[in-house]
Amino acid sequence: MKPENKTSILESILLGLLPYTKENIDLVYNPRKFFRDLEKIATKNTISSTIYRAKQYGYLKEVELDNNKKSLQVTPKGKMKIYKLIGKENRAWDGKWRLIFFDIPEKQRHKRDFFRRKLKELGFKQYQLSAWICPFDFADEIDELIYEIGINKYVQYIIGESIKGEGDIKRLFNI
Repeated sequence: MKPENKTSILESILLGLLPYTKENIDLVYNPRKFFRDLEKIATKNTISSTIYRAKQYGYLKEVELDNNKKSLQVTPKGKMKIYKLIGKENRAWDGKWRLIFFDIPEKQRHKRDFFRRKLKELGFKQYQLSAWICPFDFADEIDELIYEIGINKYVQYIIGESIKGEGDIKRLFNI
């Protein structure tokens, strides 16, 4: 038996769930095939412990379905991990810029710092002090994140088709 890389098993699980990130992930369509394919690169114990770790890290959570079965759902934190795994350069640019402006009070500095870190993880670049820019559509993830940490009244999200100094910004994102 060959040694298994636990990180790559986690990556395989998260990437395997990628097509389902918009809805609840229940792997109802063909869960056996998914796990059979995964068992070609890892043991059942490794897969189980990796799923357990993914839940501990906050990447996945179990949800109860109507038919009393349990399912896995990717959390916003898991989605960000997935987007880091697939690499920002693999996404096609639709020609629009996403600008995020925020003014989070000093009393909530920890939320502001956390939000800033998550923007960086998604590939946003600082445009001005509290203004961030990205060429890729992360509206759903940003909305979930804003709601999850309770900063919706402090954040504005703008989608635009042109911006002054666009050439420099394109180079920043290798577009």
